[in-house]
Amino acid sequence: MPSFAILRLSKHKTSGTIRAASSHMLRTVPTPNADTSKTSENIPIIGTDGQTPADTVEAKLDEIERRRGKPHGKNRVQAVEVLMTASPEWWQNATPDQQAEWRTTSTAWLQKTFGHANVVSLIEHRDETSPHITGFIVPEDPESGRLNAGRWLDGRVKLQKLQDGYAEAVAGLGLDRGVQGSKAKHQRVSRHYANINKLFEAEPNIPAPQPKGWLEDKDEWAEKQRERAKDAALRTIQPLKDKALAYEREKARADHAEAELKTARAKADRLRALPLPEVLEALGLEQDPKDKKQWKDAEGRFRITVKGRQFFEHNEGKGGGGAIDLVMRTMGHDFHGANSWLAARFGASAAAKEYSANAVEHSQVAITAAQKNRPPFKAPEKLNEPHARKYLESRALVYDGSLPPDIRTDERGNIAFLMRDSDGRVQGAELKGTGERKFTGLSLGSSRDAHFVATAQNPKASGYTLRICESAIDALSHACLTDTNTQPNGIKIISTSGARGSLTQTLIDLARHAGKILVAYDWDKAGQRAAGLLIEALKTAFPNKEIRNWVPAEEIKHGKDMNDTLMTLRGLRQPDPIAAPTRTKIRNRGMEM
Repeated sequence: MPSFAILRLSKHKTSGTIRAASSHMLRTVPTPNADTSKTSENIPIIGTDGQTPADTVEAKLDEIERRRGKPHGKNRVQAVEVLMTASPEWWQNATPDQQAEWRTTSTAWLQKTFGHANVVSLIEHRDETSPHITGFIVPEDPESGRLNAGRWLDGRVKLQKLQDGYAEAVAGLGLDRGVQGSKAKHQRVSRHYANINKLFEAEPNIPAPQPKGWLEDKDEWAEKQRERAKDAALRTIQPLKDKALAYEREKARADHAEAELKTARAKADRLRALPLPEVLEALGLEQDPKDKKQWKDAEGRFRITVKGRQFFEHNEGKGGGGAIDLVMRTMGHDFHGANSWLAARFGASAAAKEYSANAVEHSQVAITAAQKNRPPFKAPEKLNEPHARKYLESRALVYDGSLPPDIRTDERGNIAFLMRDSDGRVQGAELKGTGERKFTGLSLGSSRDAHFVATAQNPKASGYTLRICESAIDALSHACLTDTNTQPNGIKIISTSGARGSLTQTLIDLARHAGKILVAYDWDKAGQRAAGLLIEALKTAFPNKEIRNWVPAEEIKHGKDMNDTLMTLRGLRQPDPIAAPTRTKIRNRGMEM
């Protein structure tokens, strides 16, 4: 009997339905068909940095708005919910390796098809009869930068291509495509459970022939049979009915929350600023009966068209925005004079709201202009070597020869550690402030998909050890205290520019060629929590590799990270109560674990 690859996609246009689906994915609402004892076995694949699936969608939507400088259009598809699985009989026979390969292959196909950055959340549910992957895609069009689900989902041809593409991707696992053009239809969840409810409420009509010799009459016998049939149906259908009710309750709660949010926003908008028609009336202008958008005065000095908070004065051929600007234009007041007039006419609180709205609008215009004019990342080309050496020595990083090649200094004197993608292209820089204000950050335009590499012996060889650190300074500290002779296939020590629990494409490419992967994040609570999430993500992507946490022996641990240890060993900070070993002991204590 053939086993089929199953792909389902559904559109979400409101945050209410997104949060309802998110709650189901996280099992924060009752899920009768899921085994609660196995919920801990569910595997987070993408978007595991302490955010809910709905949070990842909202963050991506906010990012797109900031980049475009304007809000999303109304009635746009905000997210596409995806479900990928296989026929139940395939799961019954698939080995753990085959299941892991299905997970990796399905995730890779989804990211390639919809764009790596658009797939914001994925979870594999293993607490139901057939494991499946579910999550969200934010459909950002790579060409226009707008939300455009139609690029992938509009029309039967595009949907068929998606089904064909997914089936082709997992065909090597013995999964076939479903019958093309089949008349079978997948019901919406709510409709499916509504039909179950109708079935549950219907009473079976049981014919009741009465055998001879029975003491009870025909009607009494039929009633008993009906009750017996209802009890049997109850045992089968009640769990499904409970799930239907839970789904409808969650959806109603999410819809109510969204409605309240819209009401609050509308109220805030009403209070934010003075309506321009009211201000025009107070100025003595009247609405043109033939054109409701135009306002005129009796002397014919002004002819003003209003659209929202924007206006245009036709006689002068100039426009503006907001009540303050309108009063300045018509009465000849300066900014403060216009505010005083509004306060006298509409009250001090109304004038204060208008003043705030005016400031916000001007700020938004400035921010939008800055975003549009923001230059792409430009790598610092120069190196002030004495300045860089002085800073690195303050962090116990001493180099007898030349400095590592990817260290630069920017125009402000900050130390820049160049970040490269898997093809070796510079895509950003991790910064360390060296002035009065010490800071850690990324250069403008840097890609979070790139990483600083502190050392790379045998960079083209496979089977090397990959060690992952939180920062460039920690990565260099590890490289300084690492005996590379214990690594026959070489070692790469990289920085992720902050503790993160999810994978980047560059990290996936580096891990693919590594023989052993060690996550060497800080030894504090936040670092170890992120390390656990990253290790889980790596094990999910590469189930057959050696992947574990790197924690040094207690006698060589000083502070919360490797740079603290290095500084202690070189006398730049007070040691912990534990005696600090010599440099030779560190090399022999298995720092390459």
